[in-house]
Amino acid sequence: MRVVGLKSVIREKKKRYVKSTPQFVVENILNREFTALKPNEKWVTNVKEFKYGY
Repeated sequence: MRVVGLKSVIREKKKRYVKSTPQFVVENILNREFTALKPNEKWVTNVKEFKYGY
């Protein structure tokens, strides 16, 4: 490549995630107390990536 005069070109990666501000913030009811006295008393999930009402 040096003899012919060729050089490589490194392109920047495209950003695929568009950061948005949260529209609804709810109160933390569990306060990190995940133990339950009986089955099916507390159910949790991660809704960080859900977008509602856009």
